[in-house]
Amino acid sequence: MKYQINVVEHALIISFEGNLMDKEQLVDLTNELDLYVEEGINLFVVNVAQLKHINSTGLSVLLTLLTKARNSGGELILAGIPKHLNKLLIITKLNSIFTIVDSVEDGIEALVV
Repeated sequence: MKYQINVVEHALIISFEGNLMDKEQLVDLTNELDLYVEEGINLFVVNVAQLKHINSTGLSVLLTLLTKARNSGGELILAGIPKHLNKLLIITKLNSIFTIVDSVEDGIEALVV
């Protein structure tokens, strides 16, 4: 699994690619996000369009990121949901917890407004 972080208009764009199935994969990401939160950047758009596979551990990672954002007074938006992830979010009812948009641009717009 690869990830990339970019700052756009006071929001972090976190893009995942590959398989999100292991918390150990994201230790570095969590540490990086802590630094951004300390700087006052707590609005996250998570681009999951390139995720190939995700399991319950991967969902836990997304929930951890959401909690980190909200505990710091921010928000997290999921963007570009593939069909397999959308189905999983519906089955687990997590679609009612996450804000979901079609694109990263829509996510940025929703956070900056």
